[in-house]
Order: sequence, then C-alpha cells, then structure tokens
Amino acid sequence: MAGTISTRKAERINTALNAAQQQVERLRSAGFSGCVADPEIFTSEDGYTILQQNPDMTGQIGFAVPELAGGQGTIDVAFYDSGTGVYPNLKDITVTVTWTGGAGTSGTTQLHTLIANRPQ
Repeated sequence: MAGTISTRKAERINTALNAAQQQVERLRSAGFSGCVADPEIFTSEDGYTILQQNPDMTGQIGFAVPELAGGQGTIDVAFYDSGTGVYPNLKDITVTVTWTGGAGTSGTTQLHTLIANRPQ
C-alpha cells in the first residue's frame, strides 16, 4: 500500500511540476512586458482568472490543472524586492500548483524565476 501511495504522489508531483514549468515558459516567452496580471494577456478563454490586479499590473493569476484531482495553480507577479529596495526592471514570478487526493497524495509544488527588462 505504501508503495502505491508513493508512486501516486510521485506521479502527481511530476504532473504539477510540468504544469508549473509550462507557465514559467509561457512567461519567459512573453518577456518582461508580458508578465502582467492583465485579462487581455491571461484570458478566461485560455482558462485563466485574474485573482488580484494591482495598479502597476502586478498581481495574481489563477489557472486550473485538470490533469490533477482538484488541481489549481496561481501565478504571482511582483517586482523584485531585495529587502533594501524594489527593482522596477526585474519581475519576481512564483508559480504554485496544489492538488487534492486521498491517502497522503495531496500536495503543493512551486517554481520561482526572475524576468528582467533587458533593452534590445
């Protein structure tokens, strides 16, 4: 029984990591200007929901992860804060995927990246 639970949990972690990685790659492809909590970029037709939109277009975007039981994801977009100051040319992105499941197979995984505004 424990082996079956471990296998299920590993499969779900892998699925969650793949879903999170797809979102990170989408944001990297969009570049600095595309990393915004904007319903025109993250459309409901594509399965996104703007959960929080700040005046500077940072915020939180939600998305479903249908491959996982109860799978939900969030994308947090913020300007990088070093603790001594905020960097307006560096966005701090965190993608979190959570899922439900019985017998110890629920969980959360998270990926984090920074995206810079690099002049061309």
